[in-house]
Amino acid sequence: MSGKLSIPIVARCLIGSIPILVPAMIGASIAAYLLAAKFGPVVQASAMADAPLAAFIVGLPIAFYLRWQAFRLEAANEQLKDALQTVEAARQEAMARASIDGLTGLLNRNAYFEAAENAHAIAARSVVLMMDLDHFKGINDTYGHGAGDDVLVASAAKLKAILRRGDIVGRIGGEEFAIMLPDTTLREGLGIADAILKTFEGQPAMLQDGRLVDSTISVGVAAGLSEDDLRNMHKTADESLYRAKAAGRNRVVLAEAV
Repeated sequence: MSGKLSIPIVARCLIGSIPILVPAMIGASIAAYLLAAKFGPVVQASAMADAPLAAFIVGLPIAFYLRWQAFRLEAANEQLKDALQTVEAARQEAMARASIDGLTGLLNRNAYFEAAENAHAIAARSVVLMMDLDHFKGINDTYGHGAGDDVLVASAAKLKAILRRGDIVGRIGGEEFAIMLPDTTLREGLGIADAILKTFEGQPAMLQDGRLVDSTISVGVAAGLSEDDLRNMHKTADESLYRAKAAGRNRVVLAEAV
């Protein structure tokens, strides 16, 4: 809505003036009648007829002006509301960008650990998976860093396709990913880890030029209850990941203790 005068705004202002003018005209008529009743001939009958007309002539500009100012205020409020919505949308977008890894679309390191801590605090038990792509440096050296980026994007898509609603996944390093599975038993967590392993092993990553690149993953697993320190669980899972790497890669290794 615009606050400038236009034919629609003029029409609305005139219509909006009616509730102001009608009481004024009625009041003027009543006042003229009372004066005529009290002073008799002093107040001519014509004055009684002219009173509402005078109220109309005097009141119309005032009523019109008041309605126009009301419309201008309404228009300003609408503009302010739109501006605030735009600012809020920009703020939400900025917050999203600050928490998302720009390449893979997964949570970045800080956002992942914050989300994982929040979920772990209300979960009865949790399972943590620490994962690292196998021989990733070799992929970069053989196919180029652009191909490495393609593999990372494909890896993120595979992880998101496997995980359930409420599971938390992030890219926490170059080719390193982490998953926090809230309210998940160790058996369920190992099942998800095994599904990830088989998916990576059986589905080569497709580069933008159409070439396929074999890309496997190693997984370290740790489980704990809600009272267990989540950072320590990640550390234990990371130690299991190193054991998986040392044992030949492309495997799942369970933490010996949390």
